[in-house]
Amino acid sequence: MGRNGVLRNVGSLFSEKVITLFLALLVNVLLARYLGAENFGKVALFQSILMVCVLASDGGTRRVILTQKKDSLLVNRAVLILRLIFSICISAALIIFYEGVPSIQLVVILLVSPLEMYLHHYERMMKNVYLARKRLLIFIIFSLLRCGLVVLYPSLEIIMLTFVAQQAVLWAVVGVKYRSEYKIPVKYRLRWKRVVSSVRVIALRGGFFWLSMLSLQIAFRLDQLLLANIVSVEASGLYMAAKRLMEQLVVLTTVLSTVMIPLLTRFSISEREKMIAGIYAAAWLLGGFCSLIGYFMAPTVVQILYGDEYLVSGGMLGVMMLSAPFVLIANLSGIFYAVNKSEKQAFYRNFITLIFSSIFIWFGVGVAGLQFAPWGFVGTYVFSSILSEFCNSVSRRNLYIKARSLKIVVNYKCWYAYVEELRTIMLKV
Repeated sequence: MGRNGVLRNVGSLFSEKVITLFLALLVNVLLARYLGAENFGKVALFQSILMVCVLASDGGTRRVILTQKKDSLLVNRAVLILRLIFSICISAALIIFYEGVPSIQLVVILLVSPLEMYLHHYERMMKNVYLARKRLLIFIIFSLLRCGLVVLYPSLEIIMLTFVAQQAVLWAVVGVKYRSEYKIPVKYRLRWKRVVSSVRVIALRGGFFWLSMLSLQIAFRLDQLLLANIVSVEASGLYMAAKRLMEQLVVLTTVLSTVMIPLLTRFSISEREKMIAGIYAAAWLLGGFCSLIGYFMAPTVVQILYGDEYLVSGGMLGVMMLSAPFVLIANLSGIFYAVNKSEKQAFYRNFITLIFSSIFIWFGVGVAGLQFAPWGFVGTYVFSSILSEFCNSVSRRNLYIKARSLKIVVNYKCWYAYVEELRTIMLKV
């Protein structure tokens, strides 16, 4: 892919994220205002559990697909089998341990989640223009549906079901397109011994990456779950009203990660590190600006968007905004581990973050309740972005690149020269 192709991919993804961020903000505001803090907390909790369940059913297959050089029927069949195994196991656990209507909806999304593999194939082929259009169209349709429901028929079960249907429809549409475009037969013969062997290889290749991402997602969503169980669902709703605004920064990092991981693998190690340092430097600058503006504007913004019922959320958002640089850096750190194929080291780092987050937030929320939650958020991201990088030699290399990026930020006189150097590297694509 040439430079123009990269720019088209980045442009389409960025445009999609800007539009979806704006629409998601409007929908969240409507949900929070019409449902109230307690019911909004239930919906937000369901969304978090849904995301963790889908990630858990992945089994590391996304990592394997993104690193394939070409399509393989054998790998596709093995990925489907592995995802079905994980989906059935997680569904059984939900049915046994999680009662109520939401568990049925989670089981439905888990059983269709193997179709997500086709979306990953398009990501591997850098066909993000097509994916951005489909995702945006489906997101707009279901956002309008949720807006209508929350105003006319505010049923929590149906609203939760729309989040499940949105993912299922996207995966089905992309799956049908992929199979027809590449003329994959509905039935084809494969030797099952080779399939089983491939399943084992995929589990080994993607296992650490999967465990790493799962640990990180649980660590960053543990605060919400602990608040709902230790304090109340209403407290969780007040907290999530603030956190939903903060999470908009996290979404932007997925654009860079999706495009840069396949791109950076084409460069030498020294060139990769220069590119990653440049990404980190931009994250420090953007995060610092957002932190400064957000801290002072947060109470006013929350009151305008959510109303007087969520006044306490404004103070919490102000505290969370202090961690904006660390939020960006923590979420962009995955690029370093992915391009260097250091999934095992990334798992150690993220698992340590999960342990720290569990102890830190559980103790803090248990003692101080809702007031501690935003500080738990700040502490988790500071630990994940900086302190957890001391756990092994590979992580310390990433920490060195982060320190190097800070040096770039401070030495503003060299910005132009560094940008020109990165531009020269990019021209090699």
